Amino acid sequence: MATLYLVHQTGGQVMTFTEDGDNTWHMTRLPAQQATKVHIIMSFGRHGWHIKEGGVKIQASTLLAEQDPRVPPLGAWEGVSSGIAWTGHWTLQAEKPELP
Repeated sequence: MATLYLVHQTGGQVMTFTEDGDNTWHMTRLPAQQATKVHIIMSFGRHGWHIKEGGVKIQASTLLAEQDPRVPPLGAWEGVSSGIAWTGHWTLQAEKPELP
């Protein structure tokens, strides 16, 4: 199973996503008590790749025409929600980030 890491560029938060088939990725590595409550997914929609929990929170910075609907684009992503946990610049990468 493939794993991708979304890293916040200033805060250093890391979200881990695991491929779940059908071009959908689920946030994994949640505490057990959160696993049934938190449903954060990365998927391809009419505006391209995005991460959502309810509404869209983060979207790929890559132009829609350059996005492959089968694979999320590595590189720059942008927070599009006003929620403090979602704002700012993010990087989606295949390599596990190094701990500080």
